[in-house]
Amino acid sequence: MHLLRSYRIEAKIGSHVKAVARGKKKKLKQLLPLLALAKLKITALIPLFLGIIAFAALKALMLAKVSLLVAGIIALKKLLAHKHHESYEVVAHPHHEEHIPASGHGWGRSADDAQDLAYSGHIKE
Repeated sequence: MHLLRSYRIEAKIGSHVKAVARGKKKKLKQLLPLLALAKLKITALIPLFLGIIAFAALKALMLAKVSLLVAGIIALKKLLAHKHHESYEVVAHPHHEEHIPASGHGWGRSADDAQDLAYSGHIKE
């Protein structure tokens, strides 16, 4: 222990290191006002953003209340409305038809006539 107390360590800092330290201090002095302005700007904008969020939430709340009110009015209207229900009864009556062969007056051609006319050029002889 006595050995460590008897010696003294000295370090000499060159002028180059002192100049670098002074440059950093000068940059810090220039940067501090900019940082302070940025902090001031952020602190000024935070209430604005919170106000926008609060406005959107209030708007959503009012819209929800209006939709709930409309749904309630519709429900009350359906509950208090007179039940006017019409029903129709369908009764099947037996019917008797007479099937009388009738002439189509030229419209009752057979299916072969159309085929023969359409493909008359393809008939093999």
